[in-house]
Amino acid sequence: MLTWGRESIRSPSTAIVELVKNSYDAGASVAIVQIFSKSSDRREIRVLDNGEGMNERDIDDSWLCLGYSAKRRERKTKAGRRKTGEKGVGRISADRLGASLELRSKKSRSPAIWLRVDWSMFETSGKTLGEIDVAWSSGADIAPSPLPDSLRQHQRSTGSELIITALRDPWSESEIAELRRELSALTSPFVDLGGFEVHVISDVSPGENGPVASPFHHSAVVDGEFSIDDGGGIKWSLTSP
Repeated sequence: MLTWGRESIRSPSTAIVELVKNSYDAGASVAIVQIFSKSSDRREIRVLDNGEGMNERDIDDSWLCLGYSAKRRERKTKAGRRKTGEKGVGRISADRLGASLELRSKKSRSPAIWLRVDWSMFETSGKTLGEIDVAWSSGADIAPSPLPDSLRQHQRSTGSELIITALRDPWSESEIAELRRELSALTSPFVDLGGFEVHVISDVSPGENGPVASPFHHSAVVDGEFSIDDGGGIKWSLTSP
């Protein structure tokens, strides 16, 4: 199953996009993607969000259940967003990126939960999935990391953090650029909506570190401004960008 999953996800950037979609579907207002690929003493991918988080039951019945997708039962999130995740491939995406996963999550009115998964154990010949041990624990001291000070306005008591190590692929500047381009489809071109932000930080292309901007303003054919006066009249203007 996992080998099939790796082959079905065409690139590492696609795998990360699927994980960020999980953050979006969890009602997060911000997701942070950190990629450290060049350093020999720190090679990891981290995805941190301030979404609604998961408890032990959510992780056991949903997140670790290969092929499960809540999108099949509910098309919209609690916040009214249309769900974007496809076919429950978040777990497979984590395996596509690296051989080891550490997951921390905190859901409202539930203790924080931590687990570590060695995906290679699921390839052990002669064992069923139920016989594979997954290390886990719960408690207040294992909550996801806080958001950086620059994003403290987004800080919540809930959220999830995935730390992926034993990376399967190196990263290049062009792949970071491709990742930012794919992630831009999840962000709104209208800043004042304040819906969902994605920040990418890497040691591969540090000059590109920061929030991912929507491409729509740059590709628009025309710019439009509209207003409604007190009498209900509409004023508008169109200009070429």
